[in-house]
Amino acid sequence: MLKAISGLAKKHRIPCQVSLEEYIACGIGTCLGCAVKIRGGYKLVCKDGPVFNLKEIFGIKISKGTLVDMLHRTRKYLGREYEAILERIRSSPVKFADETGHRTNGQNGYAWGFFTEQDAYYRIEESRGGIIAKETLEGSHENDVLVRDDYAGYKNLPMKQQSCWAHLLRKSHEAAEEKNASKEMKNLHENLKTMFEELNKILEMPFEKKERQKYYVKYENDIKKITLINY
Repeated sequence: MLKAISGLAKKHRIPCQVSLEEYIACGIGTCLGCAVKIRGGYKLVCKDGPVFNLKEIFGIKISKGTLVDMLHRTRKYLGREYEAILERIRSSPVKFADETGHRTNGQNGYAWGFFTEQDAYYRIEESRGGIIAKETLEGSHENDVLVRDDYAGYKNLPMKQQSCWAHLLRKSHEAAEEKNASKEMKNLHENLKTMFEELNKILEMPFEKKERQKYYVKYENDIKKITLINY
């Protein structure tokens, strides 16, 4: 089927990319279980793909100009939905944000992600400045909750904020494993792990407002006690 499609694309000069599927074991290119044959050798679906230009597989060339044109047409076609996703994230009472280094053609940049349970909104920017988060989440309500890591670029956003548990536990683990870590620091990490496990179990329980309020008061007091200890 791919060969037939490539023939049509070549005949009519239509830009074409394909997404290949293979069983993936490790997901990082170590086991070589997802290798696929292309012109001149092999590539890994998990690491090099899964999307490939037909040129790589069947020798069909797609110019940079054609790719730029494809992106412009995609933006025109999907632009309204892209903006609708952003508006849904802004209006969501709970939202998530993260950013990570992103390198393109030797140029350093950052990939920003903003999420709800239903939506994902990405931005590729040269900057990691807090202005990116401010622009993206502009219009969010002050009672909304933003779940994020402890990067300073989020701290001045006018909404309630919650530290990401994954980052919090990683930081507490690193601090507890330091050579001169205090007994209090080690206990803190264990207490945070226990609290995380307990909260997960509570979230799996049927929602009852009175019960949740009791748990809220309990863990609020536990957290206050934690903040008073000298580590």
